[in-house]
Amino acid sequence: MKAVMILATVMVLLAAIMSNVRPPRSPQLAQTLLREATVDNEAAAILRATVRIRIVAPYLDGRGDRVMMRDSGRPVGLDAINRGLGTLVMVDGRTLIVTHDHYSELNTAVAEAVVTDYTGREVALPIDEFRRLIRYHNNGVLVLEAPAGLPPGVSPGDGAAVQPGSAVWLVHRDAATETLAVVAAVVETWIDYQGVPSYTLRNVNGEIVAPGNSGGGVWAAGRPVGSIHSTILAGPDGAPSHRSYATRLATEWLPGLE
Repeated sequence: MKAVMILATVMVLLAAIMSNVRPPRSPQLAQTLLREATVDNEAAAILRATVRIRIVAPYLDGRGDRVMMRDSGRPVGLDAINRGLGTLVMVDGRTLIVTHDHYSELNTAVAEAVVTDYTGREVALPIDEFRRLIRYHNNGVLVLEAPAGLPPGVSPGDGAAVQPGSAVWLVHRDAATETLAVVAAVVETWIDYQGVPSYTLRNVNGEIVAPGNSGGGVWAAGRPVGSIHSTILAGPDGAPSHRSYATRLATEWLPGLE
């Protein structure tokens, strides 16, 4: 009887962990992502360590009621969606997500956070649970304990070892197709951006750093050394450009996060 009770308890705990995990929304997309990320090269390893982060918040009117729209004659709630990227890193046996600090101050109306791995598998979290995973943040970077159901992370590199003029790789999200790619960039300068040690970067082939690229990893020598914070606006209209600010990853503060 005792063994049966122990087994039942284990099954309940597993069910609680897996209840947040969703299968890929499209089996075809999952297969495409797997093919791209399981090739044995550096770009594939970078994609395997990359997650998408989606924050979904309902639009509310002046009275606090949900804003509705019609879809094929049916009322559907209208949501605001914030998209970004993150990198899975392994520190002292713990898998963490390094991303930008756009999520540390979240509106209480936010409904849920969804983290998607390279296979397209989703882990959905109520916003309060997502907040409890935050281990560190400043004006440029946010570090989260990775929720159960995600792949293990990679060992981080040292952002201070990457000098101006160095070639790096960036994770880039195409705004039109939602696909991720690894693109070449050059470190232009070291700066303090909003008080945080950072780089300015230039994408070699001109890929535009648009909304949704924030949090994407900066990689050198096969290790993450930073994360994209924001695009550098250009032109009279202040349009997104192929240049960006990126936070330098500081390895000295990662092991002691509590």
